[in-house]
Amino acid sequence: MHKKYIIYTSSNIVLILFFVFIVNYIVDPFNLNNKILLDLPKHEVSYKMNYRLYKMAEFSQNTHNFIMLGDSRSDDLKIQFFYENDIQNFYNFSYGGGTLYEVIDTFWFATKYIKLERVIIGIPFNIFNESNKVNFTKEANLLIDTPIKYYLNFFIFKASLFNLYSKYMGGNLNLERPPMNKKEFWKHQLGLVTKSFYEKYRYPTHLLLKLSEVSNYAKTNNIKLQFFIPPVHVDLQNKVDEYHLRDEYIRYKKDLASLSEVIDFDIINSITRNRDNFSDPYHFNPKIARDIVYEILNNKETFSHRF
Repeated sequence: MHKKYIIYTSSNIVLILFFVFIVNYIVDPFNLNNKILLDLPKHEVSYKMNYRLYKMAEFSQNTHNFIMLGDSRSDDLKIQFFYENDIQNFYNFSYGGGTLYEVIDTFWFATKYIKLERVIIGIPFNIFNESNKVNFTKEANLLIDTPIKYYLNFFIFKASLFNLYSKYMGGNLNLERPPMNKKEFWKHQLGLVTKSFYEKYRYPTHLLLKLSEVSNYAKTNNIKLQFFIPPVHVDLQNKVDEYHLRDEYIRYKKDLASLSEVIDFDIINSITRNRDNFSDPYHFNPKIARDIVYEILNNKETFSHRF
């Protein structure tokens, strides 16, 4: 009886894994193989479920020698803004909620696939922080390098089902919808979100060493490396003093400048004073994003400072 139970259970597990494999292979929610091209809303579903895996898989299939790295603010510098400035071979490799650990690992991931020519790294002060050790790129890298783990992964299976549900059942998953209006969200971002970044802030000595390795690699391999500091509203700029981090903030800009050119938009001016230029204290609107891209690519200093 016991032997029959083991055989029965094992058979069911094998069948389940086989089913998961087949569904994941056919749907391929993160376009790892691109062999069965189903018309599924992957960018609306899979992308929002795992920015890192989606972009890393996409880049591995279609490389570019000019990339941008960073968090959601770098991600807001859309590809079409670069096209408007006659830049074609560009890929925005930034992630919403990205950390500096992820930025650095993504840089090395990109170097496995192509010889880079230009890299812009967006490093706002809040992610220049040793305390935030989140790094989901390692798992994404493992899934890309080991396809069998990708096809048997139950998170990938969930993404497959969500894609099928959205396509054939008309489901709207609302994976990114904010649960509050702009005024409430502004207050939330200044309060709990900023507290999570700054209350346990640790100057990133270890990360600086990792950034210096990136800088040295760029110099050795003739890669044009630039650091970009995005603008934040003055309400958020003032939080640096509220959390007694002014010395660390000044040092952060100096340390970045010691590694490569810095394009700094995080200064007090008419842009950062105006709430209409921001959706929340951290994030500028598309008009400002377009202006930032123009300023970076055309060596302007209209509302930034280079050093």
